[in-house]
Amino acid sequence: MSKSRAEEMINAANTANLAAMSLNHEDGMSQDVEARTRVAALVAAMNLKRALEKIHADAMPEHYEAELEINDLPQNARWKVTHKETVGPITDCTGAAIITRGQYFPPGKVPGPADRKLYLFIEGHTEKSVERAKAELEHVLEEISNPGGNQLCRYQVI
Repeated sequence: MSKSRAEEMINAANTANLAAMSLNHEDGMSQDVEARTRVAALVAAMNLKRALEKIHADAMPEHYEAELEINDLPQNARWKVTHKETVGPITDCTGAAIITRGQYFPPGKVPGPADRKLYLFIEGHTEKSVERAKAELEHVLEEISNPGGNQLCRYQVI
């Protein structure tokens, strides 16, 4: 059922309630019957409202997001985490979308009130997918900042 259809049904229930009230007064029905009719119409309207809220919740699945600021990183690191060769496999693996947002501000320049420094916006349907994508990006940045890792400790002299 669409949102507009559910709203139409709620309006119809409210109209029925008003019609029942006017008929009850004209027919000389007791106040008890009139009250019961009103209650029934209100319950129907509330049920329709709950159905509308459920439809809206189903149409808008849960959404998670995170940000990773990259403005102050070295140029080669910013380049690496914003290009398709890096972002594509992470997106495929995690299911999270990675979008570059903001603009680059050189050191010492302060962004205006409506401006944001360069950052990666990560969004997905599960919290785990967003966290995993962010962790993968941080891992790529760590590899760039520390090329070769701990190669000095890799071999031992005997």
